[in-house]
Order: sequence, then structure tokens, then C-alpha cells
Amino acid sequence: MGGGAQPKLNAEQLKLVKALVDADNDATLDELRDRLAAETSILISRSSMGRIVQ
Repeated sequence: MGGGAQPKLNAEQLKLVKALVDADNDATLDELRDRLAAETSILISRSSMGRIVQ
């Protein structure tokens, strides 16, 4: 059976990340993760944010 880590964010939260990037595509990964945390109370790592937005 498939192993690996569970996704940190659900589909709705991933849409929010896309909206955050669309609103400010010059934001740093740290700024994006801080904004996500402010909206959802979910804090992800900088590297996780990088994988999501690439």
C-alpha cells in the first residue's frame, strides 16, 4: 500500500495559496506561509510552501 506523508493542505487551502500568490506574486515564501497561517491557523514549512507554489 502507498506510504509517504499525508498532504499538509486540503484542496480548499491549496486554492487559498494560489489566491495569495495571484494577489502578490512577488511575495517571499516566508510571507506566503505567514499569510496562510493568518488565514487558516496552519503553519507549514518554507520548503513545503516552495513545493506547493512551484
